[in-house]
Amino acid sequence: MLIRPILKRKTLYELFKGIRPLITHLKVFGCKYFILNNGKEKLGKFDAQINEVIFLGYARNNHAYKVYTIRDL
Repeated sequence: MLIRPILKRKTLYELFKGIRPLITHLKVFGCKYFILNNGKEKLGKFDAQINEVIFLGYARNNHAYKVYTIRDL
């Protein structure tokens, strides 16, 4: 972010594109998330249907999240 009176606290994206960047897709690092098991693993009657994970970051090569699975602890 540039802080100058002339620029009125605008980011570089705002200066080039003329609109504010969308940041609604960003997640908080280190938070707990729950991922629904959508049938990729065979579940028993009493197995959990969700996996508890910790958000670590974003993948560089594709549109994916890096998570750490707590279930195996």
